[in-house]
Amino acid sequence: MDLLGGPRPDDPGRPALTVAGRPLSRPALDAWAVAIAAEIRDARAVAVHATPTLETVAAVVAGLFAGVPVVPLPPDSGPDERAHILRDSGATHLLAASEAAFPDGPDVPPLVAVDRLRPAGAPDGL
Repeated sequence: MDLLGGPRPDDPGRPALTVAGRPLSRPALDAWAVAIAAEIRDARAVAVHATPTLETVAAVVAGLFAGVPVVPLPPDSGPDERAHILRDSGATHLLAASEAAFPDGPDVPPLVAVDRLRPAGAPDGL
């Protein structure tokens, strides 16, 4: 991940960050995070599928915008560890990309597919 400090007056198109070769501007990140935050504003806490992706960054920023505690959920956690994290955190939502596979169960909160909340027509690097 490359954090570049966001747009500057001399280079407004400069990406705010780049993850896995995918750049994202500060306005695009803000718009995406605001869309996610609207879905979680009443959450007690949210679990974020903590992969090295723009989706994870947007989910964490959304939690900050919504004033909701964000709990990282390691992608390599097994069923018991995942259940423990979700139960102890009290997460009421799970933020992840739509292709993330999670088993159904009493300890798994509803999925908020953050990639589907990205504003329409917002390409990487916007």
